[in-house]
Amino acid sequence: MAAKKKPMREIGRWQAAPDDAIRLAALRWFALEIEQLCIEVYATNPGSYHTLEEMLRHTVEKLHQHKLSVGAETCPDGYVLCGETCAPMCSED
Repeated sequence: MAAKKKPMREIGRWQAAPDDAIRLAALRWFALEIEQLCIEVYATNPGSYHTLEEMLRHTVEKLHQHKLSVGAETCPDGYVLCGETCAPMCSED
């Protein structure tokens, strides 16, 4: 079994970093770009739906696997600890 990686920040009380906002904006840009590209590809060729779905399912699966490897002890304001990760609220996954 692979060793659990250390989080980027020290484990303990969460503290904001000066570049958090710009990094979150970059992640949002990637998510929106993926959405736009999927819509454009589907609009151009609806027969590509199954390929796009497979690609997105694989990506979501990889993100879930990564989420399980990060772990947290505390969360920033507005987030709660759900298992080992922070979220606005816990879902019933």
